[in-house]
Amino acid sequence: MVVAGIGQYSCEPVDDEGIPFGVEFRVEYGQSVTLEDGIELTFLELKREARCPEGAVCTWDGEAVIAVALGHEDEIGSVIELSIPGHVDAQSNMGHTYKQHGGYNISLRQLDPYPLIDHTEAKHRYVARVIVEQLNNEEELTPG
Repeated sequence: MVVAGIGQYSCEPVDDEGIPFGVEFRVEYGQSVTLEDGIELTFLELKREARCPEGAVCTWDGEAVIAVALGHEDEIGSVIELSIPGHVDAQSNMGHTYKQHGGYNISLRQLDPYPLIDHTEAKHRYVARVIVEQLNNEEELTPG
């Protein structure tokens, strides 16, 4: 059984059926969660943390980039990068991007902790909020 945060504020056990598609969930750095079709999403690495720090005045909001893997049971599978602009969180209506990969539409909705001025956070403390949607064949063929 995997414990993952589902939705905006809950942290409930996820049963053997996995996290349903289209539902926001949390995955901690170095951890994996299982989706409803049995595929595992693993938060592999914080590739870049270049978001404008809290309390700073920046000419660019910056962005953060993480690497996640999609695979089945102990198999790393495909590694993809997901990004999120600075000053964007799960409640933002704009700024989220989707990455189409292997029949899935994946979006990084929030990455915590948000950077602070003069403070570097340890990578193992990062938590990503992600939504994965399964594409049908027609959507998969649409360029995006």
